[in-house]
Amino acid sequence: MAIFKGRDAVILVGNQAPAATPVGKHMDASLNLNLETADATTNDSAGSKEHEIIFDDADLTFKVYTDELDGGQDALHLAYINKTKIFVIYKPRGTGGDAYAFQGSVTLKRGTPMGGLATTDVTIKKSGALTFTAGRSEEHTSELQSPYVI
Repeated sequence: MAIFKGRDAVILVGNQAPAATPVGKHMDASLNLNLETADATTNDSAGSKEHEIIFDDADLTFKVYTDELDGGQDALHLAYINKTKIFVIYKPRGTGGDAYAFQGSVTLKRGTPMGGLATTDVTIKKSGALTFTAGRSEEHTSELQSPYVI
């Protein structure tokens, strides 16, 4: 299930949070959070299906206008070429500063332009924990941002 869709977001990538670089010229970003379940129905279920959560999954998908001079796009390409995980921070605008962060593997799909700009479809598949940091509420500016590990 996509929890945020659109291009109105900041996407930062890199080896770690403080050194993360913005990905430029991105659009159509979608953060998908999923819970995988197993059937836990028993004779005691009173005729209703029951499910147990066994693990969570997440991926971030977006498209970029290919720009070989963009540092964020370069970091994505290098992570793919070197088969290494990349750290990503996703900040949807209009959520008061909420941020999602995780490490993941990169998949790239380059499009061939037909009279337009070249594009690349990017998917970053989560590996490990996803961290959620709630932004500051406009009503409660004294609230501290608190990270949650999902």
